[in-house]
This record gives sequence, C-alpha cells and structure tokens, in this order.
Amino acid sequence: MEAKLHDVSLTGVGVYAPAYLDPGTFLAITIQGWQGTQRTLRAKVVHGRQVERGCWLLGCSLDTPLTWPEVEDLL
Repeated sequence: MEAKLHDVSLTGVGVYAPAYLDPGTFLAITIQGWQGTQRTLRAKVVHGRQVERGCWLLGCSLDTPLTWPEVEDLL
C-alpha cells in the first residue's frame, strides 16, 4: 500500500495511509530521502485514527532508531 510520510523522529514515524491497521501490526516502510538515499524501515503500528474518509494517520514505532543525519535527510 502506498502511504505518505507525515512526521519523523529518531524512534518513530507517522504516515497517512488509505486503510486502518491494528496496533501491533508490523510494516516495512520504504522511504526516500532528499539526497536520493532509499531505506526500508521496520515499524510497528502503535495507534491510528481516521483523519478523513479513506485516510488514516498511523503512528508507528521503529525497530531500529534513525540517526540525526538520516532524519535530516528526510526533512
């Protein structure tokens, strides 16, 4: 499923997704940074809420924290 990155921190990400996923669901999230780097992150859904019809904001915790340079590349 395609999703849009909402926010990012060292230990988690928020994504806008077209479907609700139960807390505890594991995801593989592939992201591309400004410098062209691509990385797949393993994350677990912690919470979700519907923001509009057909769009859910999912808060996810990362299995492996990002480094500050990685976060900066995503901003």
